[in-house]
Amino acid sequence: HGTFIIEALCSLGTLRRREFVDADGSTSTTLSYTHSMQENHAYNLCTRYGVLGDVGESSEKDWNRCLVEACSSSALKSNAAADYFRLMIVSHMIRAGMYLESVSILQDQEFMDERLQSEKSREDGESLLLSARRYVQDIQTIALMLTEEQDGTNSSSNIDAVQVMVDCYWILDEAIQRKLKRAGTIAIPQNEDNSPPLSFHAAHARFLIASSLAAHNLFEQSRRYYQSALDILDGALSSTIPAYSNESWLYAHALHGLAVAYLEMTDTEGALKLLARCLPLEERLYSRSKPCFLRTLGTMGVALFESCRYDAAIT
Repeated sequence: HGTFIIEALCSLGTLRRREFVDADGSTSTTLSYTHSMQENHAYNLCTRYGVLGDVGESSEKDWNRCLVEACSSSALKSNAAADYFRLMIVSHMIRAGMYLESVSILQDQEFMDERLQSEKSREDGESLLLSARRYVQDIQTIALMLTEEQDGTNSSSNIDAVQVMVDCYWILDEAIQRKLKRAGTIAIPQNEDNSPPLSFHAAHARFLIASSLAAHNLFEQSRRYYQSALDILDGALSSTIPAYSNESWLYAHALHGLAVAYLEMTDTEGALKLLARCLPLEERLYSRSKPCFLRTLGTMGVALFESCRYDAAIT
């Protein structure tokens, strides 16, 4: 496939092929770009909807499928290779078009536990957040792919993308809870290098889950994860490590996210109570001219307007 694409680009004039005879008599070939207009035209041909798009997409799928099968069928002796497999295997499965298989592995609790334990060279909390962030990215990607496939005329699956998101995030949250229990307590002492404790990373991971659900208008489901993040940060750490508790930027963001969820569910009074807590905190953390503070102030105005307090909303 690669040779065919190169030949096509050369015929269009986008690539220039030059052959050189080396001192030993062997011939080497180099390729270089030429006119920018031809380059753009050739690029458009190779996009997903271009004439050569199917060829490029097929090559990418074949390569990723081979990688997935090779990693799945062989024992990875290197710790680094095993960590990469756990962290990135779902991404390669999605690129290979293995949507059903990727959903299955994302809903596997044993795989999820192993994934949160990867990146052994990193601190435990940082490893949890890195794995959770990758998991959220995988969920968002597979949900998008499933939605696009269902919207097409040749849908091969009847999987509900929304339900996949909800189920997978529940499994991730359960894995986070198990990791916290293994640590012994939520109130992990602060590290000597002043890095965030495990509980802060766990709260951050739940905030990522909530934000992803809210981005898909799943506000009722997101509300639980926002509240869970707030509950962790409201814990025992609040009296000892304010920067990683209910005085933190994460706490302010979770308060605002939860307020928006309440507002979208037409609970304006609940939203106003949360915003009344969020604004003073953000004013302490940032100046009044910072985007975060102005965003919250705007949300407060919307909530006041929705509750028919027009004078207060204007001021």
